[in-house]
Amino acid sequence: MLLTALGTDLADPEHSSTRNGIHLGATAGTLDILQRCYTGLEARGDVLRLNLLLPEGLDRLDCVIRYRNQLISLHVYHERLRISAAPGSGQPVPVAVRGRSFMLCPGTIVAVALHGRAEPASRPDQGSAPPDAAES
Repeated sequence: MLLTALGTDLADPEHSSTRNGIHLGATAGTLDILQRCYTGLEARGDVLRLNLLLPEGLDRLDCVIRYRNQLISLHVYHERLRISAAPGSGQPVPVAVRGRSFMLCPGTIVAVALHGRAEPASRPDQGSAPPDAAES
């Protein structure tokens, strides 16, 4: 998709619209589709909400976002989501994935089956989490 959006600029840089800023708009629009639309990303009511929907031609999507001064990594697949918060002293982030809610604590990874239920995250130093739910 990105190559299609920027095809003119990449194929013929001498006659491209880059000087006019058009490629920046195409890049921003393409990234918006990838990061916000395919993840269903929405910050509403102090909750980071995700309603994931990857198109058939895209096997996975990885991106990093900043929410409430936390770096959060999203690894989206058709059948699951892996979401992690960078280690640090930040506050836990309330997350809702397709209506299922959990708290994402700094330094944790949560795996969510997109056809099952989400399990709460645990800190790596607080013992083990349920299988396939949280990883350290």
